Amino acid sequence: MATAWEPLLSDEEVRRWFDAMSLGSKATAEERIRVLHRYCTAWQSTPKQLAKKAKTNRRSVEGDLQDFVTRLLKQGKSPGYAENYVKAVKSWLLHNEIALVRKIKLGDRGATPTLSEERIPTKEEMMRILRAASERGKVSITFCGFSGLRPEVLGSSDGTDGLRVKDLPELQIQNSGVKFEKVPTLVRVRRELSKVRRAYVTFLPQEGCGYLANYLEHRIARGEVLSDETSVIRVQAGFERKGRALDSRTHGSPFLETQAITKEIRHAMRAASIPFRPYVLRSYFMTNLEMAEREGKITLQDRRLFAGRASDIDRRYTTGKNILPLDVVEALRKSYAASASHLTTSPERLYSEDKVFQLAVAVMEDPATRKVFETTLRSSLQQTFANNMGTYQGKRKLFSEAFDARSHSRM
Repeated sequence: MATAWEPLLSDEEVRRWFDAMSLGSKATAEERIRVLHRYCTAWQSTPKQLAKKAKTNRRSVEGDLQDFVTRLLKQGKSPGYAENYVKAVKSWLLHNEIALVRKIKLGDRGATPTLSEERIPTKEEMMRILRAASERGKVSITFCGFSGLRPEVLGSSDGTDGLRVKDLPELQIQNSGVKFEKVPTLVRVRRELSKVRRAYVTFLPQEGCGYLANYLEHRIARGEVLSDETSVIRVQAGFERKGRALDSRTHGSPFLETQAITKEIRHAMRAASIPFRPYVLRSYFMTNLEMAEREGKITLQDRRLFAGRASDIDRRYTTGKNILPLDVVEALRKSYAASASHLTTSPERLYSEDKVFQLAVAVMEDPATRKVFETTLRSSLQQTFANNMGTYQGKRKLFSEAFDARSHSRM
């Protein structure tokens, strides 16, 4: 199904304006044409008529735009929302070689009346959101809240691209599951997914790896074959063709649109009685890393890099190079790992999987502690190995076999 603004593209000049903006950012181009369509509809006009009127009576168009903005502000809309209309109209007219002279007043640009009650979620609230989320929603939430990704990185606005398995280079796909070579695991944001059009890296902590492993392993169990090009967040199996119209741009694409991703996150937040926007998860990420910075666990430069800030990406990456040296990646991982406890809702792993196994075997040498150990193991094993296992039963079986083998060797 075509969107309301798509018929505007039948006008050759509108199409040329849209395509030119898309070279910079497809999301910005779609936002501009969507807002221009709303503006023209409000005045019962068209982009072509708007441009024609501005050529003969610029002052009248400026007056109309100011009146429209004033009306929006009186309705309680934020200055930022109203400014989007100003930007869209000015951009379209400038494309037609018409520059508005009068300054359009927006009032207090920093005012956000619709967000006056919004704040950063607490850890307890994040835990509630995750509990209320679907399996796929948990992955989206942790990527935004723990890795600082923008929703459009997970799925583009048009649903044709997004985060792929190849963007998680330390993720290993196995026959019946997945495994992470290192945790926190590296996440690469490709240039085409980055809002600032610069590639950068961030990390996903143990808790997020656990949610991701469960999600991917369940997809494998349902028969999906994962490859480097596979979308990390995808639509339900079969929906890409059966659930999307043939004339849709997303027909055949497994990626979720940005709007669908934020909608799923919003549903989880509402189910947890959290009345905030999905984008507040990025604020959660940045605010908690600021706390880690004050404790000396992370530098300002690294914190901004993980958030995808352009200036700090340039400082970390050598000129013209998009691949960081291994020693730099490890330094960044160490910095992120030291700060992860400020983000996650569950304790980070203290020991590697092999180390914990060695400790478990050592405990078996003392029969008096075996019963206590087994009781503790049952309650904590699932969380301890969340990053490298899809189910609790698989790892419990491994320990049981080891314990039985050691017991038989003593008989």
